[in-house]
Amino acid sequence: MIRPSRVRKLINLDIKKEIISERESGKGVGDLSAEYGMANLTISTIFVVYFFIRKILLIIFTKESLFMLFKFTRTTHKILIKEFYITFIRIF
Repeated sequence: MIRPSRVRKLINLDIKKEIISERESGKGVGDLSAEYGMANLTISTIFVVYFFIRKILLIIFTKESLFMLFKFTRTTHKILIKEFYITFIRIF
């Protein structure tokens, strides 16, 4: 008899943002897993992936690299770069 495969539950991006903000504010992994009905490992993985992506983006998009890019681009691109930088700072 073939056992049915488990259905993967996709986690909404808004829920991930809530989990990250609550975890950064000091709430424990156990509390978050009970609140959202997820395993401790799932909560930890969401936070660890966020942390590594943030670290990589901070290395790649330092202020100096964005300003160098800003210096050699057209006006329309400068507006997009400025908006990206403001959004990037707001997210991380």
